[in-house]
Amino acid sequence: IYDGEGSKIADEGVENVNARGGAPITKIPFVIANAIEVSDAISKPPLIGASDALVSAYCTHADLANQLFKSGQSTLVLKNARDGDSEPITTVNVGGLINLFDSNEQKADAGWITPSATTTQAHEDRIEKLLNLAAKSGAKLFDESINKQESGDARKLRMTAET
Repeated sequence: IYDGEGSKIADEGVENVNARGGAPITKIPFVIANAIEVSDAISKPPLIGASDALVSAYCTHADLANQLFKSGQSTLVLKNARDGDSEPITTVNVGGLINLFDSNEQKADAGWITPSATTTQAHEDRIEKLLNLAAKSGAKLFDESINKQESGDARKLRMTAET
């Protein structure tokens, strides 16, 4: 076992491994592969277009779910509401009773605001477009009908342009 400077620090527990024919191994036999070829060069993943579209679809779906949740939740609005002569009413608990007292200057009022779910169709259309884009991006990777005789560099260049 050697330290970072190349000095031997231990012999115990170390097995000598030889290459074929009994010759010592001159390098550690590791192979590094990236997403496209056997190389240590960092490359763009082949399905990055599909994964980006799917992440966007997931986020859009979360926005849609949040909008649908909120559209079912009405909000109580109090205008100039005071509890007698005290401070304005700022919170209301479940089952709370609110007495509204008009002052000489302002009339008190209460009402409900319910959001509408008018943009849900736009969310659904966007999700559908993103899922179609993801499917097309994935299909391009496995398309065997285009350039069956292309070289590795040509395929790499085409895949980079398409994803």
